[in-house]
Amino acid sequence: MPLSKGQFVFDRVSQLASDVGIPLGPEGCAPNYIIVFTREPKEFLETLWANNPRMFNRERGVAGIKRTIQTDAPVRVFYNACSVPPGISGKKFLTSDPNCGNGVLGSRLVWSAVRVIYSVVVVVDKERTKTVEIEPLTDYVAMNSLAQIRRNSDLHPVSTILHLFDETGAERPPGLSTWDHVFLESLYATNSASIAQQSQIKLRMADELARKAAGPVRVE
Repeated sequence: MPLSKGQFVFDRVSQLASDVGIPLGPEGCAPNYIIVFTREPKEFLETLWANNPRMFNRERGVAGIKRTIQTDAPVRVFYNACSVPPGISGKKFLTSDPNCGNGVLGSRLVWSAVRVIYSVVVVVDKERTKTVEIEPLTDYVAMNSLAQIRRNSDLHPVSTILHLFDETGAERPPGLSTWDHVFLESLYATNSASIAQQSQIKLRMADELARKAAGPVRVE
């Protein structure tokens, strides 16, 4: 793609990551977040896997890698994620490879290990996304890679960039919605070691969405 578009993708994703609380690596660091635009995503991933097998985590076998390669999704995302002791990082996206272990219940309140993303490989199918503007496409990439989104999640009641490729005839979302921002902020602000993290995310989102919906308050 043109250098200006590539720079836009880099700057936009970096800014979104920073906005939701993910620490960015220093200058000269080894990359752990790779985004590739190609007209041959399947062939590219097969070659990448063959030449760089350690780039893809096989903690749970090769089925996940094969699904990522064989899917016909316009944006393929492979998460390198594993379980680590909660003290390794307060964030769910690490800036270096962790020492992966097992996730087991440590007590009734805290997990002794938590699931973290330590690198992501994103491959965008240029042919299947050629009618999509670069701004919403970049936001879609960011939303799908900064959080490990479940495939085929029921998101229809929600206003989200994840509807970008829905085949419903509805107008495509122009970018990240308020819901998207609040979700990512809540995900990274809550304690991943807490048994109640899911409830904490829901409560935080409900409060923040209600606050944003109410708008600014004028004090006389």
